[in-house]
Amino acid sequence: MNNGEILAVYIGLIRSPRRFVIHRKISIDCGVFEVYKPRTLHEFVSQLLSILSSTQPDFMDKIAQLDDKLFQESKHRTRHYIAKNQNDLYPETPEFTEKYSEHVLGYWVATNFSRKEVDTLATLACQAAGVIRASISKAQL
Repeated sequence: MNNGEILAVYIGLIRSPRRFVIHRKISIDCGVFEVYKPRTLHEFVSQLLSILSSTQPDFMDKIAQLDDKLFQESKHRTRHYIAKNQNDLYPETPEFTEKYSEHVLGYWVATNFSRKEVDTLATLACQAAGVIRASISKAQL
């Protein structure tokens, strides 16, 4: 479903199945909750980015900028999650560049994620899209 403004994204990464819920406003008095249950963390990221980018043409630019800012500010991060240039994803381990990246919507996205990294990326995605990000337990289904 691609109708309506996205109000919130509810994330559930702790228990299986991993899932996220998109809350859309269809009309003044009608909202819809779309439940997604990706099989892998890689699918989780791909689906979430695709859905959020469908609402804003500059979404990928915004999330890449947020990711770069987080990367620059962190003393512990050794890679980007999203980059325009594939070689920027893994600056300290270039051998991962081909094996653990995919081209998504004009950007390169890292694909070897931990659950914590996916949670961080989901937060960045929601910030870039300007939507609320909350735990799946907060969804009022």
